Amino acid sequence: MAITADQLPADTVQQIREIFNMFDKEKKESIQVTDLGMALRAAGQNPTEQELLDMMNEVDTDGSGTLDFQEFLIFVTRKMSDYVSEEELKAAFQVFDKDGNGYISAIEMRIMMCTMGDKLSDEEMNELLAEAESDMEGNINYDEFVKKIMPAKDENK
Repeated sequence: MAITADQLPADTVQQIREIFNMFDKEKKESIQVTDLGMALRAAGQNPTEQELLDMMNEVDTDGSGTLDFQEFLIFVTRKMSDYVSEEELKAAFQVFDKDGNGYISAIEMRIMMCTMGDKLSDEEMNELLAEAESDMEGNINYDEFVKKIMPAKDENK
């Protein structure tokens, strides 16, 4: 289910506002397409110039060529909806958990990660496996791993 900007908690909106302000260098309450590119690259994405223009046109509702905070908020909310939820990720791991004990082997994890989403290089896969804590037999507790890799939910705000 896609989340909309009006469904975001106030603390999340405030965090998005802080990010927006970082890229609103001229303090004009708007950001340029180049600023959007820097923001996405800082978040680990690598959009082409055409993808940036397409994204900008998609949410630039007033046709100004810049994004005001409300447009940026809509953009970020749409991007957040593109990501896999914690429940969806756990469900994917459960497919490989043949005995239902909450653990999968490193080999099963490699297979799963190769069949989902973006393909990882050997180096990226090794880094990912290094993040996963395994037991004496090399099995990974995927519930703990999912908690570790998913964005933190700050419930104290």
